[in-house]
Amino acid sequence: KNGDFTDIEFDATIKSIVNSLRSVGDSIGYLCDYYFSQVIIGTNVSLEEYISAIEKVTKEDVIKIAQQISLEMIYFLTGREGEEAL
Repeated sequence: KNGDFTDIEFDATIKSIVNSLRSVGDSIGYLCDYYFSQVIIGTNVSLEEYISAIEKVTKEDVIKIAQQISLEMIYFLTGREGEEAL
């Protein structure tokens, strides 16, 4: 919320997201999933348009949105000793 991340961390995160999205095009299944989700949510944004929009996000954009988010709940996942996994 306070922008306690470096420009290098921000740039690396954007590049990671973009690279993940570009890899969607390498798989027919993932590509179908992407466009199917577009139909479900009622949008028609191509993968390249989506990538372009992400590349335009600024550090200030992230900080502004983060300041509007508040924590509602915390979950702790624990295992139970002696129980077998399903």
